[in-house]
Amino acid sequence: MITWRLLLTFSALREIDTNPQTATVDGIALPQGARPQGIVIDPKDNYAYIADQNRPNIYVLDINPNSATYHTVIQTINVTSPLGLSQLAISSDGRRLFATGSDNNEQTPNRRIYAVNIDPADKPSAQGSNERKWHQQIKVIPTLSETEGIAATSDPKKMVFTNGLASVLTIDSNGDQIKLQDDGKGFGVLEIAPLSLGVATDYFDVNEAVAVTVTQDGKYAFVAGRNSRAKINTREGGNIGIIANPLGPNPQLVAATRPIPGSLTNNLALSSDGKYLIASYPKNPGNYKLDARDRGVDTWGFQASNQRNATTADLVRVPIDDINPLVSIAADYEIIEGNWINNFGFGIPDGTKRAPIGIGGNPKGLAIASVKNWLELKGPIGDSKNDSNPLTPTFKWDLKGENEPCGLPGFKPDTDVEKVNLYVSVFPQGKGLLPDDRWDGLNSQDDKDYNPNRVLTAQWENGTWTWDGKTKAGSSKEFTLSSDRMLTAGQEYHWAVEAVTKKGDKKVVTDKFKTLLPTPISGGNTFSSVTVLTRGVEPGNSQNSQLIDGQINGVAKHIFDTGGTVMKYQSATGKWQSVIPQGNSWISNTSLQPPVYGKPLVLLANWMDGMNGMDGIEPKQLYNSGFAEAAADTLFASMVQLDLNKGGGVGSPGQLYDSTGKLIRTQGAVFNSPLHFIGFGQGAVVNSEIVQRLGTFLPDAGGTSRANRDLQMTTIDPYDYDNNSFSGPYLNILDPEIKVWNNVTYADNYYQTKGIGNTINGRELSGTNWKSDWNVSLGERAGFTADDGEGASHRAALAWYAGTANLTGSKLPSENGDTIYRRLGDLEQNNIADVTKTWYTPDHTNASLTHGDTKAPWEDDLILMVGRRLKMSWLTLRII
Repeated sequence: MITWRLLLTFSALREIDTNPQTATVDGIALPQGARPQGIVIDPKDNYAYIADQNRPNIYVLDINPNSATYHTVIQTINVTSPLGLSQLAISSDGRRLFATGSDNNEQTPNRRIYAVNIDPADKPSAQGSNERKWHQQIKVIPTLSETEGIAATSDPKKMVFTNGLASVLTIDSNGDQIKLQDDGKGFGVLEIAPLSLGVATDYFDVNEAVAVTVTQDGKYAFVAGRNSRAKINTREGGNIGIIANPLGPNPQLVAATRPIPGSLTNNLALSSDGKYLIASYPKNPGNYKLDARDRGVDTWGFQASNQRNATTADLVRVPIDDINPLVSIAADYEIIEGNWINNFGFGIPDGTKRAPIGIGGNPKGLAIASVKNWLELKGPIGDSKNDSNPLTPTFKWDLKGENEPCGLPGFKPDTDVEKVNLYVSVFPQGKGLLPDDRWDGLNSQDDKDYNPNRVLTAQWENGTWTWDGKTKAGSSKEFTLSSDRMLTAGQEYHWAVEAVTKKGDKKVVTDKFKTLLPTPISGGNTFSSVTVLTRGVEPGNSQNSQLIDGQINGVAKHIFDTGGTVMKYQSATGKWQSVIPQGNSWISNTSLQPPVYGKPLVLLANWMDGMNGMDGIEPKQLYNSGFAEAAADTLFASMVQLDLNKGGGVGSPGQLYDSTGKLIRTQGAVFNSPLHFIGFGQGAVVNSEIVQRLGTFLPDAGGTSRANRDLQMTTIDPYDYDNNSFSGPYLNILDPEIKVWNNVTYADNYYQTKGIGNTINGRELSGTNWKSDWNVSLGERAGFTADDGEGASHRAALAWYAGTANLTGSKLPSENGDTIYRRLGDLEQNNIADVTKTWYTPDHTNASLTHGDTKAPWEDDLILMVGRRLKMSWLTLRII
């Protein structure tokens, strides 16, 4: 077993013992043969990432004390490096991990940087697929010369690294693509920021830069110089350089620490409060701490009789820790004998209380776990189950101060806070949560907020909260969401608190949570909802059909990710099979877990599978009379069989029929659950026919009795048979009319009329037998333009509705799909200036808003409706 001597505590300045019950200091077990090199810790202190210097591996160590796998390597991330790895760094938004390639074999140069996705928002659910490549390599960035040191800056899109050229990595943080920009101005190693001080012939320089870190404000960078080519018996050696204005047009090396002969300095890291710098000196007793700000005089051999005040001119010829050794918190290893010129010896001064931390071996990797911040979020985090009103939760945070370690000396939270901003959004940081967020494709350079209509933007100042023209008195440490900003069940939300002190200190902290789905309406033998998703054969090319599949799959996948089960109709067997997502499709396996009572169930009624060429039937023939009805017969029969398998029955002891001659039927879990039929295009016709059969044979379907039934029928762009002008094989669409049958408890309909040629036009359902409770015309919104037959406007209606199911997406499908217009930036990206073109504005009993209202939230869609109970599914009912 390989163990690793990993962590130090700042309070005690000693190693952490992972098993205090033994007499020895126990390290952390790494995989057999591991050679740990670099280490970084994610911003939430959940994982430590450890690079292997001999293998292309990054070990993921669980460092959450509340986790069952605490201090255990839970995963190994493989990258495509031909050798091992050197150093690691995480972008300042915590979304990307970068590793530099180990270049220790001149026969196999490894001049590359490897990018890994560690965005918590991309972490798959326990059962879900890993479409976003979480904890996987997503990019290889070549460099022109040896690259070893790499570090984040306060700008999440910029990383700095030591290199033979002056380069700045520019990261596109809105997706998987990472772009490399060499702008000729960023900090590198030699050309832009010469690492020399004083005269060229003295010992005092910074040579062979191998690690770099930048202060939070971007004013200074610290560079570790290994200096493996130092001359023997001289004062040359490894040290640390201080560079002013590292990201500006003229970075300059302005000071450096004392070179230590033979030390081979190889890494450094700043503490999270920016007050301490830790460096790794493998050939010396341990790790040194340097105060990054203090200056002064008081070193071994100091003679008071010759004292003078140090000046800035001394910094170019005298090591900073010779000027003031007190900058060394645990790094007092200096010249203790000789004349300091050509006769000297290094060591630890007698009686010092600032000796280096000796841990033995050959220390290399360094990382800092975060200290307690002066601003910490308390909840909701994870989910909203602990909130008495989970859809209007109370956001709480803590402002540390007084006697608590918080990084702001003397900070008094009750009097020193000037203002607090609270942001709530369906988008994470970098995509619209914060006012200064910029995402991929948004090319504007101004300081405009491109998502002003997030769920909430509120500010506290002088004891009063203000948002969208409303005010209320309140604490600077909590805010309860108002009823007009009610959230949607079963969705993920992001929130951020930005606090600003009267001295100008600013802190932004973000987190996320999920709103839970309501519990089932009855005991343990029902599902929280059963959603039937049905499409039909649509005019248009195969790409149009694939996009429709992607949109419907996106709805099903969202419910799957909330803990639901998806079952797909198998046309070859006539049965429903549990499936899991794989890419933009589904795979089945007999070992998959069956549907779970109390959770959502989705039935993908893909009755067209195999129609192309099956029994000689071509899609165009499905527009003739009878096919939609036949599909409804088949799907209804398969649903009845599934319900029988889930506790349903036929007959009673001793008889099959009742006194009126009707077949005795007992509903099972499927039909005892709230039912929601969602049909798109021709699929709306099929669903209408299924609902008719349910009303005839199982009139109580949708609940356990007629008193608690919930059967909703949603139609998306149902055909307008009179106004469509199809051509070719689509002329004779002879499907039956869609009707809202008496067993439907609520019907909602969404349609557009922008189609031309073979692009379908939808219709309002307002006839005597087919009137919907809610009709929404979408034709004047963004993306609904006159269509020449490619199906875009018809498909946009499905994308619009699918966007009410999963509030986090900006495209559906997520790859190369149709735009979901939630943000002001979405409109401007598509050159749409009219804000009334936005897609969503909620309209319900607590928020009667005009569509496109600039003060209304455009992201979120509410599930409350007058006179009806809270829906059991994710569905949005009322949207302007």
